[in-house]
Amino acid sequence: MMKMTLVKKTGIVLAVLLVLFSIVGFFVVPPVLKAYATSRLSGFLGRHVSIGETSFNPFFLVATVKKITIREKGSKDIFLSVDEIVLDVDGTSLLRRTLTVQELRLLRPYVKIARLTETTYNISDLFQGSKTAEGKKKEGDESPFRFTVNKIQVSKGSIDFWDGPEETRHAIREIDLNIPFISNIPKHITRDVTPSLSFTLNGSPHRIEGRTKPFAHSLETSFDIVMENLNIPHYFSYLPFTPDFTILSGNLQLKARLTFTQHEAGPFELVVAGDTSLTDLA
Repeated sequence: MMKMTLVKKTGIVLAVLLVLFSIVGFFVVPPVLKAYATSRLSGFLGRHVSIGETSFNPFFLVATVKKITIREKGSKDIFLSVDEIVLDVDGTSLLRRTLTVQELRLLRPYVKIARLTETTYNISDLFQGSKTAEGKKKEGDESPFRFTVNKIQVSKGSIDFWDGPEETRHAIREIDLNIPFISNIPKHITRDVTPSLSFTLNGSPHRIEGRTKPFAHSLETSFDIVMENLNIPHYFSYLPFTPDFTILSGNLQLKARLTFTQHEAGPFELVVAGDTSLTDLA
C-alpha cells in the first residue's frame, strides 16, 4: 500500500513538473526572450530594435521570431529587417558538449547599406572596437567551440546599396542561400560543405555553387560562378583611373570555376578558369 502511494505521489509530482515546464516554455519564455533580445540588441547596436511575434517549443527546442526590424541610427528608416527566423536545436547535443542545429531559416531578410564617404559607411560604428579582446587572447587558451549546423537557408533576401561618392544605387534581389551542412567537429572537417547562392544584381541573374572544406588545413575550395548580362556602364565609375572614353552599352557574361588550395609545404594555389563574353559593346 505504501509502495502504491509512493508511485502515485511520484506520478503526480512528475505531472505537475511537466505542466509547469510546458507553461514556462510555451507562455513565459517567448515574451521574456522578446523583451531581453529587444533591449540587448538596441543597446549593442545603438539602433532601435523591434520584434513582433515570438514562440518557443520547449520539447523540441524550436524558436520562431517574426517581424524583426532595426532602424537606422537616429532615424526611422529601416536598416535591417527579417520576416521570420526559425532556429531548431538538437537538445541531446548539449549533453555531448557540442551544439547541433537541425535548421536555421531566415525568410525575407533585408539590409540597407550606404557608403557615405570614401571610407565610411552607415555601418562603420558597428565595427569600432571589434578588435579589442581578440588580440589579447593567446593561442591555446581555450578549446574551440564545436558545432554542427545541418541546414542553413536564406530565402527571398534583398540588399539596397547606395554609393554616395559615386552617386550610384545597386539593388540585390531574390537572394537564396542554401548550406546543407557545416561543422567544425574533427570527424567532419574533411567533409565537403556545398553552399549555393543565387540572386539578381541590378536585374542581372547570378549563381554561385561551391564545394569547400573551411575547417580543414588545406582550405580546399572550388566555386562555379555564373553571371548573366552584367550591365557594364552601371559599374563604369568604379574604374581605378579616369578614362578618356565612355562605354555607352555593354553586357558581360561569365561562366568560370575558381579553385583555391592551401598546401602543407609551400604557397597557396588559386586557379580561375572559364569563359567570358561581351555583347552589345559600344
